[in-house]
Amino acid sequence: MKAVRLEFGLLSRETAWWTIAGVYAVLLLYGCAQSVDRASAQQKQVTAASSDYRERWERLRRSANAPKGTWSDTRSASLVGGPNSFAVMWLPVDGTAALSPGESLRRSRVRQVSIYKAEPEPPLENPLIPAAGPFDLSFVVLWLLPLGILTATHTAVSASRENGTWPLVVLNATNPIRVALLRVALPSALLWGMSAITGLGAVAASGGTTADGWGRTAVWAVSLAMYAGVWATASVWANARAASPAAAIRVLGTAWLAAVWIVPALIDVTACAIVPPVNRLETHLAARELERDLDEKLPALTERVYAQHPDWRPTPEAVAAATKPIPGGPASRDARRVYAPALASVEGTRPFEERSAQRTMAVESLTSRLAVLSPVVAFQSLADGLAGTSITHFARFEQEVVTATEAWHGFFAPRIFLLRDLTAEDLASVPTPPGGQLKFSLRDVLWPVGILTVWCAALLAIVGRGLPAFRR
Repeated sequence: MKAVRLEFGLLSRETAWWTIAGVYAVLLLYGCAQSVDRASAQQKQVTAASSDYRERWERLRRSANAPKGTWSDTRSASLVGGPNSFAVMWLPVDGTAALSPGESLRRSRVRQVSIYKAEPEPPLENPLIPAAGPFDLSFVVLWLLPLGILTATHTAVSASRENGTWPLVVLNATNPIRVALLRVALPSALLWGMSAITGLGAVAASGGTTADGWGRTAVWAVSLAMYAGVWATASVWANARAASPAAAIRVLGTAWLAAVWIVPALIDVTACAIVPPVNRLETHLAARELERDLDEKLPALTERVYAQHPDWRPTPEAVAAATKPIPGGPASRDARRVYAPALASVEGTRPFEERSAQRTMAVESLTSRLAVLSPVVAFQSLADGLAGTSITHFARFEQEVVTATEAWHGFFAPRIFLLRDLTAEDLASVPTPPGGQLKFSLRDVLWPVGILTVWCAALLAIVGRGLPAFRR
């Protein structure tokens, strides 16, 4: 403990250390504010969407017994299941979302469940932003924490060697290796502590979380210590080898650039080369091809449905009533003219969407394997998994949306093709899509934790061989 107090006292008298710590603290607080703001915006989006959904359906069910209107909004299965009263599903925003934005940078947490296919949503932000990372808490701990550790510790022993004072430490210290390790460990631990405390504050400021969420936050803090340990160990190795601070920072700067820029970029390039992107225009082209000469195709599209579901065929009286013009209203209430092509469009574009989803998961799987090449990629993957913002979480959510949409079609399709008006009983029995659930699995974190463990073990083994250099 005496050695720790001595080195801490020396550290506290260094102006350079206070400058580094001060700058890092400012950047950390700014990144924390950005993360909290992002999580708050997503929470507002989810709250607004869920509230609107509930209010619309409450009004709809209350009006079920009202007189029939000209446009039959509350009676038409096509309008209720589609543009007027679609359902909404959402992926909840936990307070831990402030730890890492992950896939929420690119995909919305809210989805419509409708019998009519919606246009794909554009990216939420500039697609180039995730390449460099928005300036939030995740960016600071991924990129700037290593930089702060390396900047604060690269002179720990190398500077003493350059000015000739390290031989005095070797002669007077009981254990010069312990002195060298303390000089690197103390600044690294302090910067990690600042980061961990700020992360806990970000989760609390974002609305807090459950007991399970605080457990995941604790895992994040421990994993962050491992991540910081990787860079501190690299600094120990550089200090053992370098004769001057300039030599140490050259080696460590190259390692930082490789880990945070070069290797992740090569992983992205490799993933795109092995799993080529899917042409998103194919979906639009397939839908456009279906719309060509639609009036001629419509009878065949409708009959194809009746061939699969003979019990859905309406009576001649129902057809006559639906095609009879309404004064002041629509020329025809035959919703099959819109819904039959919509079903065909869903079937025609499904292969392209499935291929796109498979491609996304294939890239995620490949990237997770290649994360072994960089602790930065491994820790980012781990943080996304703990925060519930990983590609895997969004893929599970998308599958829930697909299942809910199929149930939505299953309820409204027979009523549309039978040309039936909805009753109060029908509206009461409309399937209610469940809100999305944040489902966590150990598999989401075991692999990146294992990678960080391997990195720590490998660097410790390498450094262990170089520790005798501190005795000289």
